Amino acid sequence: MRKASITNSVFTVLGIFLFLFGLLMLLHQTTVVSLFSNILGGLEALELCGVTLFFVGTLLIIQSTVRTIHERIIVEQKAENKVVIGQLLQIGERVDRLAGMQGSVAPIVLTEPTSCRFCGARIDSGSRFCPLCGKSQV
Repeated sequence: MRKASITNSVFTVLGIFLFLFGLLMLLHQTTVVSLFSNILGGLEALELCGVTLFFVGTLLIIQSTVRTIHERIIVEQKAENKVVIGQLLQIGERVDRLAGMQGSVAPIVLTEPTSCRFCGARIDSGSRFCPLCGKSQV
């Protein structure tokens, strides 16, 4: 990750340099014009070279900025993923503990009453009400 940041910084500086140098050529600075007009063979070629350097510099600046932002987003996502994975592991441990506890609890056996809870009279196994006092057994 560190090497990519250095590369992006180099591309940004190079882009700024080319951008400004192209801008100087387009604005016809006297020192730049006199130096390069002899090499390039005229002002039209000098302007074309200036426009090219201007656009290449702009593209390098944009490309390095986008890569830097992309790297920052990835770093943030990795940090967030570590937090989420830690939380999921904690939840998994809790579920395992609860699953282990399930076997240790005695099962509840439901039996139907054979006598009334209120008066003690004998009740058939399918009845919900006492035949003597008429109260609900549920």
